[in-house]
Amino acid sequence: MFSIERPYIFWGILWIIPLCLLVWLKFRKMKKSLGGLLGSSYTATTIAHLNHAIFMRTFLRVLSWVCVLLAAAGISWGSRNVPVQKSGCAVCLLFDISYSMTAEDEKGGISRLDAVKQYSQALLDNMYGTSVSVVLAKGDGFVAIPLTEDFTAVRTLIDSLSPELMSSAGTSLGRGIDAALTSFPKLSAQSDFIWVFTDGDETDDKLLPAMNSCLEYGIPVTIIGFGSEDGVNITTGDGKTSVTTFLMANRMKNYVSDANEKSSVFKHGLNARKYIAEASFITAAETGSAQKLFEQINFSRETDSFSYEIQPIKRHKLFIFFALIFLALSFIFGELNLENIKHLFDKGNTLLVSLAVCTLFASCHSERKDVMDGVWAYYNHNLKSATSQFLTVSSRSENNTDAQYYALFGLATTYISLEQYDEALKKLEAIPSDASDSLLSASFYNMGIIYELQNDFESALVCFKKAVLKNPKNQNAKVNVEFCNRQLAIEVAPNRERELQGAAESKDENPLEKEIFNMIRENDKNIWKKMESDEHENDTLDY
Repeated sequence: MFSIERPYIFWGILWIIPLCLLVWLKFRKMKKSLGGLLGSSYTATTIAHLNHAIFMRTFLRVLSWVCVLLAAAGISWGSRNVPVQKSGCAVCLLFDISYSMTAEDEKGGISRLDAVKQYSQALLDNMYGTSVSVVLAKGDGFVAIPLTEDFTAVRTLIDSLSPELMSSAGTSLGRGIDAALTSFPKLSAQSDFIWVFTDGDETDDKLLPAMNSCLEYGIPVTIIGFGSEDGVNITTGDGKTSVTTFLMANRMKNYVSDANEKSSVFKHGLNARKYIAEASFITAAETGSAQKLFEQINFSRETDSFSYEIQPIKRHKLFIFFALIFLALSFIFGELNLENIKHLFDKGNTLLVSLAVCTLFASCHSERKDVMDGVWAYYNHNLKSATSQFLTVSSRSENNTDAQYYALFGLATTYISLEQYDEALKKLEAIPSDASDSLLSASFYNMGIIYELQNDFESALVCFKKAVLKNPKNQNAKVNVEFCNRQLAIEVAPNRERELQGAAESKDENPLEKEIFNMIRENDKNIWKKMESDEHENDTLDY
């Protein structure tokens, strides 16, 4: 049994790519700096050892990160029987509503399904304080009512039991039991029971495997038989075919015997009292059948018992152990072979290293750095800081650099966000014509946006056209050219024409909606046709 509780955790593996790329870029910069400081064969040896150390450290830390993700994902394999203390009980009432249950062979000439209604309603009168769920079984299983202690809805559903509640053909008690299993919460603190009300006449032979699954999870299954073993003729769901249906008592008893022989799951009560989670079969007509059912739930009410449940073995501790091992090894291998470069920090080279570090930090305060800081502040909605950074660069008028041009553009963008459109236009117009085409295209585009916001579509159109001329790939500018043309056309057109156009557009909406609904109806027809064809291809009789 292999399972992954949280598979979405594996998206964390994608972090490995940018982190490895960052390490590679830093290492490349480090090698370049070392190559400039030392020009002897000693440097080549040092770099070789550094290559080995960085690779091993990165590789082992990647493995450690993968192990952490595996632990967080909740991977488990294997299973074990775990004793779980139980208090109280929950019962799933599984009703067979196939057409065979309409056979009128019960006492008083009533149908099996009517007898089930009377029997189960009488059981509910003595089950207050017990959680109950309801599952309907026909050709499939369906949880009609989840676990509840409010029996009002349960009684209402029982009164309306009919084969017409489900359209699937045949009888699949096994699928019904599978659905009953899902009605119980995982690791429930209550003792769970499944009571199956049926004549045992199934069409797919899935009952025994389903019973085995229940007993493996420590959930007893009791089959309550209805009907006569003499046989009664009924009409199947197609309204034409006649079949003979029986109470399959012997068959159910054999299933119960086989399931109990295979089961090795026990429930141990206090004082070493042993209670076996087993399957059983009783007929509703036999004396004391209801009392046998009540004995099950009364025992759970009166005593706290221990149930052995099958649980997967989680392996997170194993992966955490390996993650710690790989992390420790990364520090060990990261320090290996680094002794040969320790003299980089002796008296003779301390000055060189210090100068290199100072040069690195000095270069960080360049105009480009200030522009990037301004962009970062802008995208973090820190407009005050962004304005300060862009102003610092743009105010340096001693030489016109690309950084200053981009600072003007960034400052204008910030002003647009602050709705200071006039100031933004001034900054955009201050960008000289010798700037790059891409920057000029973006500048004209932003100017067009400002004019659009001011409803000056003529000026906006001129700016968008200039943006396209500077950069023919500027799709946003092309879209806005068309938008401005349409707006200008609307302004020039007479009011009456605009009203007619608006009326035409409103009329066009109805045919569109109609077309959409037609597509939905057509899709529904195709689905129903497929369902009908599947039913025709299915040779299982609906009884």
